[in-house]
Amino acid sequence: MDLSPAGAAFTRHHEGFVDHWYPDAVGVGTIGIGFTWRSAAFRAWWQKNRPGKKFGPGAKMTRAEADEVLRQLARDEYGAALNKFLGKTQVPQHVWDGAFSPVFNLGPGALNWKWAAALKAGDFTEAARLLRTTGTTARGKKLPGLVSRRKEEAELIALGDYTVGKVYADPMADGVLRRGERGEPVMDLQKALAARGFYKGAVDGIFGYGTEEAVLAFQREAGLTVDGWAGPATLKALANDDAPDEVTDVGGAGPYAPPAPSTPAASPGWLPLIAIFALAVLVGLWVWLGGGPIDVEPSFSHMLGDAPVPADRSFALSGPRNSLWGDIAMQIALSFIAPLVSAAATAVVGWIAYQWQRLLKADFDAKSAAQLHAALERGILAAIEHFGPRADRNMLVASAADYAQTWNGGTVKRFGLTHEDLQQLAAPHLAAVTKVAK
Repeated sequence: MDLSPAGAAFTRHHEGFVDHWYPDAVGVGTIGIGFTWRSAAFRAWWQKNRPGKKFGPGAKMTRAEADEVLRQLARDEYGAALNKFLGKTQVPQHVWDGAFSPVFNLGPGALNWKWAAALKAGDFTEAARLLRTTGTTARGKKLPGLVSRRKEEAELIALGDYTVGKVYADPMADGVLRRGERGEPVMDLQKALAARGFYKGAVDGIFGYGTEEAVLAFQREAGLTVDGWAGPATLKALANDDAPDEVTDVGGAGPYAPPAPSTPAASPGWLPLIAIFALAVLVGLWVWLGGGPIDVEPSFSHMLGDAPVPADRSFALSGPRNSLWGDIAMQIALSFIAPLVSAAATAVVGWIAYQWQRLLKADFDAKSAAQLHAALERGILAAIEHFGPRADRNMLVASAADYAQTWNGGTVKRFGLTHEDLQQLAAPHLAAVTKVAK
C-alpha cells in the first residue's frame, strides 16, 4: 500500500511546513514537513538536489519540494517499513494512513511497540487505544501537540476520521469527572486510584466502567457520597490520602534486578497433618485389634438366635470375637475412619503439591526476569541503532521500555511494573552499552 492524498494531507497538517532548517522541541534539526537527517531517504534526496549544501542553519526548501519528499519517504522508507511489518496482513486505507503518521513521526522503531502488534493482529480498536498514549513525551515532558496528534491518529485508525484540528472538551470544565469523559485529568485520576489499589485497568485517560467502579470503591472506603463521580470532595480525598511511594528501585546488584516476587501464602504446616494421620492410625488399630466384651441386651437375644458367623473371624471392635455385634461395630468404625484416612491422604498430597508449586514458581520468576532483562537490553540496542548513540538518553530508555512492554507484557504485568519502572530498569543497560562502546 501507499500513502493516499488524504493521508498525506493528514500527516502534513500534523507535521506542519517550515521552509528553513530549525531545531525541533528536542533539538533535532528539521526542515519542510518534519524531515530530519535521520532519514536515509531524505539524506539521499538532499544530496541529490542540494549537492555540496550542508544540512543545517540557513538551509531552505519549497512547499512543492516538501510534498515531493513526503511522497518519496512514504514510498521508500517509512511506508516501506510499515508494509514490511504488516506482511500479508490486509488493512483498510484509513488504517494504513493512520499508522503511517506515527511511524513517520516516531520512526520505524515505533513498529516494535504494543500498538503496532495489535494493528498487525487486526485489532484496530485496541491499536488505537494503545496509540493514544504512545510517544507523547520528549525529554520527560508531555507535549500537548503530540497528545492531540496521537488522539487524531487513533481516531483515523479506529473510525476512518481524517478530520484534523479537532477541539477536545476539557473534562474538568465543571470540576467533576464522570463516566464517558476523556483526557489528562482522567488519566491522573486513574493513576491515583491505581496507586491506592482501587484501579487495575489500563491508564488510558478514558473514564469507563472500570474507572467508575474504582471511584465507587474508594468513595465507600473514604466515607464519601457513593455516586461514582470524581468531584471536588473525591479528588481532594485522593490528593490527601497517603498513597504508597512509587517504585524507584527494585534492589539487587548488577545491571538488572527484577522485583521481588510476592511472598507466597504460609504453608499449612506439618503438625496438623501429623495429628490427623496419627489419629487415623490409632482408630484403625482400635478397630482391628478389638477391645473388651460388651453385654447384649436380653430383649435382643432372640434376634441373634443361631445366626452363623464366619469361623475364621478373629477381630472385633468391642464385642466378643466371632460375634455378629463385632462385625456390626467394625462396619460402624470403618465408616468413621474412612473420612479421616481420606483427609490425611489429601492433606499430605496437597502439602507436597504446594511445595512443588512454590519451587516451580520460583524457577518461573527467575526465567521471566531473565527474559525481561534480555528484552530491555535488545530494546536499548534497537533504540541506539535507530536514533543514534548520541540521541537523548530519555528517548532511548523510553524506547527500550516500550520494546520490553510489547514483547514481555505478561511478565511486566505479573511483576506489577509501570512504564516508569521499566525506564528505570533500562537505564543501567544504557550505561553498560555506552561503557562498552567507549
